[in-house]
Amino acid sequence: MLFCSEEFIFVFLPVFFLIYYVVPERLRNLVLFAGSLWFYFSGEHTWFFLMIISILLHFWGTSKMYRKRQSDRRKILVFLLVYDFGILFIFKYLPFLIEEINKGIQWFHGSGGNVLTLPQVQLTLPLGISF
Repeated sequence: MLFCSEEFIFVFLPVFFLIYYVVPERLRNLVLFAGSLWFYFSGEHTWFFLMIISILLHFWGTSKMYRKRQSDRRKILVFLLVYDFGILFIFKYLPFLIEEINKGIQWFHGSGGNVLTLPQVQLTLPLGISF
């Protein structure tokens, strides 16, 4: 579902606003959260579990950071950043890196013979991976 689709404008958005303004104020953040997950799921089924894992991991990390000492906070922050940049690297840059390594192997060995190369990785990018 795209922001400019009829399904979003005439179905999802009115239902979402209706639910948002009908529920008590204390539940509106939960409605925003659920609506965001539903919108993401409707556009990206394949990597939805990755979104849930990331949400749970960051919720755990930030709640731990709230209660820990400064040095422990830094360790948790570094862990979360390594996770985030690792996911970004795997989906956006790993296929490119493998392709470049294979080109280097081919160049080094020349045009003759059977050369062992790394298997190509074809990953679809999860929606919003760069954000």
